[in-house]
Amino acid sequence: MMNAIVPIRPAPHKVLPDTESEGVQTRRWLANKTDLVALEAAQQHAEHVTVLGIGDERAKDAVKAGLRAGADEAIHVEYDPIEDPIGEKYGTVLGKVIEQEEPETVFIGDEAPTMDIEVITTTAADLGWRSTTGVTGIGTEDVDGHYESDHDLLVQRRVALGEQEIVGLNTPVVLGIDSGFANPSRGSMDSVLAAQRASIRTLPLDEIVPGESRFSMSIGSLSVRDIHAYERVGHGAPPRHGSVEQRIHQIMGDTDSDEQTAGEIIDDSPEHAIDQVVSYLEANEVL
Repeated sequence: MMNAIVPIRPAPHKVLPDTESEGVQTRRWLANKTDLVALEAAQQHAEHVTVLGIGDERAKDAVKAGLRAGADEAIHVEYDPIEDPIGEKYGTVLGKVIEQEEPETVFIGDEAPTMDIEVITTTAADLGWRSTTGVTGIGTEDVDGHYESDHDLLVQRRVALGEQEIVGLNTPVVLGIDSGFANPSRGSMDSVLAAQRASIRTLPLDEIVPGESRFSMSIGSLSVRDIHAYERVGHGAPPRHGSVEQRIHQIMGDTDSDEQTAGEIIDDSPEHAIDQVVSYLEANEVL
């Protein structure tokens, strides 16, 4: 048997009646259903299961749902998001908690409204662990057929419609659990009451991943460029010395010119000025 971590993500489940929002629909947020399926898989195959939430009160409520479903322990990495985190950042934070808690296996739901398989692959890559997705069975009793393997885990996974494959894996490993793995069971009354009394270990985001913030979790790393005012692409900073005419000559590349004017001033009406410009261009075979 092994220890496992299961991240539980909040997800919008139903539109609430519009009573005071003046036409703006609000949603009720509950634990992501596929993550509850992953929790069911973990409870079937792990000795000790810790559920993890990353975010605000919605994430904490999702963790409480995991406790009510029978999880042994709960952790909440707390921060105030400006919007849903991107999968890469969520996976990074998850990986840091895993390094701290040292489980043998991580069970993650394959499907989520905002963060999907990217969380599984990012977490595994950050940890340097093996991973697989679409898991529909774990262990010799779950897989179809009889197989012998020297690996720690024998996993059956969905690869296409109506097609499954058997994979041998060694722990530590990140498992992406398919929504068809099992129907998540409702917690017993004992689990529900225990969840009411259970304490949730709260960890500030900057304690787990120093330097991350509510902004970087949603938009990724910031890039900074050094911008010079009035700089033209391909010409560098504009000249700062000389008359206007001299600066124009410098911009055009004629830095040695002593001319004090950049062109001829036509002191005439606009109509006659246009005629003179056209005549000049035609004479020089520009038009």
